[in-house]
Amino acid sequence: MEYTNVSSGYYRRLRDYFPAHEMKDRKQLEALIANVPEYKIWETDDFLVLYGEFESFLFIDYLLVTGQKRGRGLGSEILRKLKRKRKPILLEVEPASANDLDSQRRRRFYARNGFVPLDAITYKRKDEAGRYFVMDVFCWSPSGQINDEHALVMMKTACRKVHNYKAKEIYGRLPADPDKVLTLN
Repeated sequence: MEYTNVSSGYYRRLRDYFPAHEMKDRKQLEALIANVPEYKIWETDDFLVLYGEFESFLFIDYLLVTGQKRGRGLGSEILRKLKRKRKPILLEVEPASANDLDSQRRRRFYARNGFVPLDAITYKRKDEAGRYFVMDVFCWSPSGQINDEHALVMMKTACRKVHNYKAKEIYGRLPADPDKVLTLN
């Protein structure tokens, strides 16, 4: 899998698509890309993926397919390429909302691609204004078997190594202290 150089417009592309409470500060993303060998960016004119590739799993931080390419199988092809690494893949998805058709589409997209919601894991964070928001954790496993306790350990690793990288320096706080934001029901 080839990774392109990072464009100067990658952050704008993310910011224009993702809700503000899901966005990392530009400085944090630049630091992750530059300094964390496990953090990867895969970018073309048609899509953008930022993810952590750890020893035993992948964590998709952002997956964006441009509007004109959406619905044509490109997102599924990206996931198939990541699945070829034969490691469990975790990602966060906003809860489905009757008022937000995109949230429903995203959940159906991941389900069609073999991801299942890990209902045993509660993931509740605060945004910069102190408002709580919930994200659902979805997982795909090459074996088809998903152990909730192991998935929780993987998510805590993603929080520590991705969400919280240089967070105190940039935000003055940990946005995703895994011992506070993740619980097993």
